[in-house]
Amino acid sequence: NTLRVIKEVESLADKPHKAKDIKVIPDIEMGQIITDTTPILSAKIEGSNIDIDKFRIIMDGIAYKPNYNEKQSTITLEVKNKLIEKFHVVTFEAVKRDGSIIRETRIFYIK
Repeated sequence: NTLRVIKEVESLADKPHKAKDIKVIPDIEMGQIITDTTPILSAKIEGSNIDIDKFRIIMDGIAYKPNYNEKQSTITLEVKNKLIEKFHVVTFEAVKRDGSIIRETRIFYIK
């Protein structure tokens, strides 16, 4: 199941062209161990002409509308349901007003 989710996320990440002047900087590292089963996932968004209504956080293949803090330029998703599986894939997505997309994906482990 985990491999299926990873393959789906990878296929989505390859489709849109990337906007070079947008940076999505997740707060978690690839392969990071997280002890909280209901983590808060967040990323800093840097760039101009970003469509804040199109921010998404995609976790395990399900897209969520994150909270956006304009002052800190961060998007966050508070996981409400306790995560049961050990490995999870999260993608942070930003879209420019011209439609160009940038995504950053991380896999994390629940201990």
